[in-house]
Amino acid sequence: MAGKGIDVITTFCCMPKINVRYTVASKEQRDQRRNYYHDVVRKQFASHLATHHAEKLRILGIPEEQITIMRDRGEGPEGYNIHHKIPLHAGGTNDFSNLILMRADLHCHLHRFVDAKILGLKVGKSRDVVLPFLEGEVCFMQPWKQPGWNPNAPLPVPPSSCWG
Repeated sequence: MAGKGIDVITTFCCMPKINVRYTVASKEQRDQRRNYYHDVVRKQFASHLATHHAEKLRILGIPEEQITIMRDRGEGPEGYNIHHKIPLHAGGTNDFSNLILMRADLHCHLHRFVDAKILGLKVGKSRDVVLPFLEGEVCFMQPWKQPGWNPNAPLPVPPSSCWG
């Protein structure tokens, strides 16, 4: 998926992008996927990250106690969210390959950007959209370390707000 359709543009924090045919799934489908995510997948993914990517979590500054809680109880670390790269709303899956751990403030800002692209799209309707897309399971982007970072900035974020 990542090799086709990616175009590095600067409309959202210099993230690689992917072209997606965004088709709004039925409420029943979305609820089923969302409930399964909340009941099962989120805990499994948090545990998976702590078991297989503990060093990456340490690099992010996540304390050892939280990594243990992630592994043993499947709870996400404080200040972080698990993001669906292709949203469930658009037919995305709960597969680990579609999930990434990122800072909660970045996650919120990312959704403000994505939600603006699909505003008003009704069930069963489609629209071609370009979504920010990151490879891997842990996001290392740190916008809060950049001068002028403002999670409430108007969208789209200007290229001067990009980070590496």
